[in-house]
Amino acid sequence: MKVQAVREIIGKFVPDGGVRADLTSAAVMITIFVVSEELFVILNRRTRTLPRHKGEVCFPGGTMDCKDPDLRYTALRELNEEMGISPNEVEVFGSIGNVQTNTGFDITPFVGFINYPYTYEVNEDEVESIIEFPIENIFGDQCERSLISDNEYPVFEFDGDIVFGATARILSDFCNLIAPAIIKE
Repeated sequence: MKVQAVREIIGKFVPDGGVRADLTSAAVMITIFVVSEELFVILNRRTRTLPRHKGEVCFPGGTMDCKDPDLRYTALRELNEEMGISPNEVEVFGSIGNVQTNTGFDITPFVGFINYPYTYEVNEDEVESIIEFPIENIFGDQCERSLISDNEYPVFEFDGDIVFGATARILSDFCNLIAPAIIKE
């Protein structure tokens, strides 16, 4: 099963270095689930009332609070706050390489699995909508994947939703890492 292969790949992955001290520490949760043997990832569209990244598609996550013992806790806390997904219902496989943003964040992406279907309890102050994104589409023709700028950052488009910036870089890193599990099955 693909989930087992992803679990093994992420569990064995050792991210480079740590969080940069000159940037604000943040964490996101790449939450995956399976429907009819197809792997999906949960993204959300931020509301247009938030102070930053209004209306953008992103992973659930945010900055580390002083009360958070570690970034894994931060990712799970934010997942719960934004989408109502209980930390007890997430099997965390591990983390992948950090992504730094030009807005001053060092983001640690964690990968976790939930059983599906799941009844979300969306925080309507933060989340406008939930996007259940089929990962395999990134490897096929169903999803537009392009590179922009001299830095060659990825951009994905699926069903009218555009994923760009740090979220697209994290999604690209994740998909490149798990490609052997997706492509061989």
